[in-house]
Amino acid sequence: MERTEEEIRERLKVLRKRSGLSARKASVAIGCGEGYVSKIEREDHFPSMACLQAMLEAYNSSLEELYYENFETYNLDKQIFDLLKIINPNRKTRLITLLTIMKSIDMESDSVLNLEATKNLNKGLKKLNAEISKQNKEY
Repeated sequence: MERTEEEIRERLKVLRKRSGLSARKASVAIGCGEGYVSKIEREDHFPSMACLQAMLEAYNSSLEELYYENFETYNLDKQIFDLLKIINPNRKTRLITLLTIMKSIDMESDSVLNLEATKNLNKGLKKLNAEISKQNKEY
């Protein structure tokens, strides 16, 4: 997905702040001049590819994270993808079932489960247990 220069500048600023570097310290760390990062964040300049890569390294980040569609959840999504690489294929089916159940409940971030959601959760868990039992018998 393409990003506008404005989006890239904003994301670079977020990454810099998350890394704990001031604009001045970041400029020194990447070796592109003392006020370089401030100029980029103020839209006075756009980094070369070499300086962009140096900035991302100084921020402990990557081009992948910079351009990732859902920037705010990149680290969580990456952890999930990394775990999926090592999960046994048979267990991935169980995981899909569990995620489908969670999605169907439609829980809001801090809301309490209502009675209908609790029934759906119990029904889904019974289905998941039945599937696990069936797969265990196959082994």
